[in-house]
Amino acid sequence: GILAMQDANELAALLEKEGAFDDAGRPDLSSLRAAEGAMLARKQEFHAEKQQRARGTCAQVAERGRGPTEWPFELDDLGLPGWKLGLARLLLPRVAALTNAWYRWDEWRLGRG
Repeated sequence: GILAMQDANELAALLEKEGAFDDAGRPDLSSLRAAEGAMLARKQEFHAEKQQRARGTCAQVAERGRGPTEWPFELDDLGLPGWKLGLARLLLPRVAALTNAWYRWDEWRLGRG
């Protein structure tokens, strides 16, 4: 998604430059190959972060017997400090009620509810 779009934008900028194509209409591959290294490094960094998150989820499943988004999910699972946890317990039900009301209104407005 985002990495592909970033790569596409960089490649487009390279192809727009003066001298990006020779007289026969073929692209200058040296500039494209130079950009390829940076793109691959970004992809590897993203992949390493993704694997780290997956390892954290596996550790959480082993520790708790369930994943981070599996129910029953409790606010205590977030590991928030005391005051933030209290604030979350106070605000989240109200935000949920407001969101549900907006959804019901939108469904009514669109004639689906």
